[in-house]
Amino acid sequence: MADTVTHPGSRWYPVVAGTPRHELVPAWWARGGGERVVRRGPLADVYADRSLVTRVGIAHADHAAEDDRPTGRVTSSSTLPSLVTATSAGPTAGTPRS
Repeated sequence: MADTVTHPGSRWYPVVAGTPRHELVPAWWARGGGERVVRRGPLADVYADRSLVTRVGIAHADHAAEDDRPTGRVTSSSTLPSLVTATSAGPTAGTPRS
């Protein structure tokens, strides 16, 4: 994922490359058939450059059963990694791969 959201010369590269997102986000809610379904893995999903919904209403994905189908608003997520690196870059935030 580090190669997608930054580049090897960036100060962010070792931070992103060294962050074990699969340990920080072991489960999340994904859309499936018009409803939210809990997902656990595969690693390719966890390391994609996208936000992962971790809570819908009061239902946290870490504590969900496979047949849980929460309704309501998204109340928590693991933020899109490229957004984190872009907004943390200071005055050059609009510069891609800074």
